[in-house]
Amino acid sequence: MEATKDYSPVAVCLIAASLGILFADRLPTCQIVWYSLFGLCFLVWLAFQLCDFRLFASEYRVNRFYASVCKTPLASFAVFGMVFALFGQRYTQQMDIWHEDEQAVFQTGNEAFVIAEAWLTSLPELQKVHSVFQPKSDELVVQTAFNVKLKHLRRNEKWDDSSAHVRVCVPGDHTALQPGDLVKILGKASRIVEPGNPGQFDQRFYMQTQGLVAVIQAESAEGLTLVSPCEKYPVVRLLGKLRSQLKDKFVRWIPEENCPLACAMVLGLRNDLDSEAKDLFRETGTIHILAISGMHIGLVTSILFFVLKMLLIPRRIVCVLAMLFAIGYAAMTGGQPPAVRAALFLCVIFTGIFLGRHVSPINGLAITAMGILLYNPLRLFDVGAHLSFLAVGAFLWIPPVRKKSDSVKEDSAYSWLVTFGETMDSSENRKKYCKDFLMSVWSFTVQLFKFNIFIWAVLAPLILKVSNLVTPIAVLINPILWIPLWFATFLSFLLALCNGYLSFLQPPIGILTGFFYELMVDCIALAHRCPLGFFYVPSPPDWWLIGLYFPLVFWTLFPDTRPSRRTILFFICLWSCVGPGQYYLSKMIAKHKESLEIITFSVGHGNASLASFPDGRNVLYDCGSFSSPHSAGYVISKYILNRGQRHLDLLILSHPDSDHYNTVEFLLEQINVRAVVVPRGMFFKQDENVRRLERVLREKKIPVHEMTQSDSLDLPGFPELTILHPDTSSSLANTRVRERMNSNAMSLVVRLNYLNRKILFTGDLDAKAPAFLNRPPEKIDVLHAPHHGGRSGNTMDLIRWSDPDFILVSEGRFRTNHTLVERIGWDGTRFLNTYRDGAIILTISKGNLKDGQGRLVIQSWRTQTRIENKTRQASTASDAAP
Repeated sequence: MEATKDYSPVAVCLIAASLGILFADRLPTCQIVWYSLFGLCFLVWLAFQLCDFRLFASEYRVNRFYASVCKTPLASFAVFGMVFALFGQRYTQQMDIWHEDEQAVFQTGNEAFVIAEAWLTSLPELQKVHSVFQPKSDELVVQTAFNVKLKHLRRNEKWDDSSAHVRVCVPGDHTALQPGDLVKILGKASRIVEPGNPGQFDQRFYMQTQGLVAVIQAESAEGLTLVSPCEKYPVVRLLGKLRSQLKDKFVRWIPEENCPLACAMVLGLRNDLDSEAKDLFRETGTIHILAISGMHIGLVTSILFFVLKMLLIPRRIVCVLAMLFAIGYAAMTGGQPPAVRAALFLCVIFTGIFLGRHVSPINGLAITAMGILLYNPLRLFDVGAHLSFLAVGAFLWIPPVRKKSDSVKEDSAYSWLVTFGETMDSSENRKKYCKDFLMSVWSFTVQLFKFNIFIWAVLAPLILKVSNLVTPIAVLINPILWIPLWFATFLSFLLALCNGYLSFLQPPIGILTGFFYELMVDCIALAHRCPLGFFYVPSPPDWWLIGLYFPLVFWTLFPDTRPSRRTILFFICLWSCVGPGQYYLSKMIAKHKESLEIITFSVGHGNASLASFPDGRNVLYDCGSFSSPHSAGYVISKYILNRGQRHLDLLILSHPDSDHYNTVEFLLEQINVRAVVVPRGMFFKQDENVRRLERVLREKKIPVHEMTQSDSLDLPGFPELTILHPDTSSSLANTRVRERMNSNAMSLVVRLNYLNRKILFTGDLDAKAPAFLNRPPEKIDVLHAPHHGGRSGNTMDLIRWSDPDFILVSEGRFRTNHTLVERIGWDGTRFLNTYRDGAIILTISKGNLKDGQGRLVIQSWRTQTRIENKTRQASTASDAAP
């Protein structure tokens, strides 16, 4: 008998909803247009439902068959238009509210000191970060972060009502607060800016998906005051208390070294995990274990479903309890998108079971997606949501495993246990059962590996786009982790349920739970040490991903349109060759351009400038940031990898201040560095971080050259670079004096000369009478301001000596010299600022080579403005503002 095909009309509605959101995002339209379109489509649909075209056709002798077929597509297009307009209006409405709330908080400027009263809407989380009010401090401070909904906002002695949602960060431990508490906040509100570097994480979009319009940073713990523990959000407050109680129980009974992992996997609290542990999971392709996703929701719900069925509870009651549990668990763990998707999908499936009707998996997936998009249309652009739905969609491609008919027909667990006991009466039956059991385990293991390979292959291109990471070891390690993962999760929930008379079971269960978590970490650590288990490569372009996933998604939603397996396999193989082919072709074309590109990354209070020569050589001047060393290192490595390279020919560290080198260790994990140049005497500085850097370079066996003005950078293969400072005479002789020397005074000042265009890198130069300033003046095109544009004693001397056309300032939120532009802006010099403009990209090409000089083009990544240095132009107020 031929199986009936699933009818999936919701898939068409999902396409209409996605197109409506995309249209509203690309072509912003007022809400009245969407309302009008929805009303028009509704009237058309209603007219087709009320009118009988077949009578119309018979009266005028029109083909009855044509009329009956014509009715359905036209009415369907009307429904399509209604869904299109509904989701377009929902996206427009959400963005209008977000912009209105942002404008209410920031009436003028991008920053403002505010006093606010607000309700907590999320559970407080502890974080260890660098203090934004002390940008020159290397120490991490503990702060508490949480989301609030504003009630009143005070500016200029006036209280205004506000309903905006903001993120609050306060120094100290304030985890005793609960959702619903009314608090008073005093701090600095900052507008969320767009990313300033190529490939950088879009913090502004991430905050938009959560409805947050600003970040309020309190300078001290006194900036937060509890007004009243009110009950505005009782459900959220109840779930928050439950989450806190479960965390306290885990901390008490699970071993200390395994407790952070248990809190991350079961409760969604990942702040206690250190960066090394997160990198371990990420580089083995097991990072999904740390995020509360469909795997966790399905696992814990299946455990509950199994237990309830064992207790012989009726099916409908089991479905209701399972749905409530899935929704409550997803909400308790923070409402992450994968968890919400899994909870909604399970609700759709359990609703079908409750009603005794078959639910098409495609319809269930489409209904889930539409529910998420209706609540938050921005999830359409969220990579996390894409990965979550792709993983579920991949399961729909896997054919079901055919099993032999079982002899046990009863559904109840009691009947199954009785039959199982009867089969164990004889030794022959025991042997047969053991053999069948082993064959079932083997078949399940093989199927599990097949499923894992298929899903990994589907998700790998999108993961590669996000992280530049390929993890073939995940194909092997993920199926193996199912056993310790299942036991660890089951025991964690069992530990949570052990109360009252069962409290005596908590110590042994806690120890056993810690054992399975430790076993899982050991397996992942072993996989991490496997050769070629993971590697970093350039990410594919967007058009290649769209060309790959669009037909796959279409064939998933509409299985009847799928071609044969051979055709699909041929398409995938062909498309897999197109991507690398285009990449190598563009790389060959780039080599013939013969242009030098210098990019100064926007890394906050720090410095990192990468020069990429036409012949493939790369040199990086400085590599550090006080704002976020890990984020800065990720931006630099991602940019180098996306250029098709995995190496740096030369890394120059100007001096031993951490905001100029603290990203090196992270960078070395992804990029091969062939040589390092430092000022002579750099490692004499008595600093633990400098010692750690020296030890890491020694372990990596990277050659380190200590240089001064008398040494040539032609040795590492860069004749275009010249060291101007420090000179030999300024190098201090004995070790004791070197230990006390000012690290800024020993900054390596390097001049780059390419096609008679000169760029001067100065680090944090602050020395008395540098020798190179006594030479005849030298025309410099772009001067990197010393000390991030701060108060350096050499700034004005450098400007008079070099007469630059452009001054580039690499700085963060807290600027130290506000009068620099006023002091020197009158002479026509243009200012480039990484805090305002984002990454600054300089391109020097041959062009027409007028006057023997190359063509210099300067571009701002954030503003996308381009400047060509032809002649000196007068400065304007907009050009001069840093």
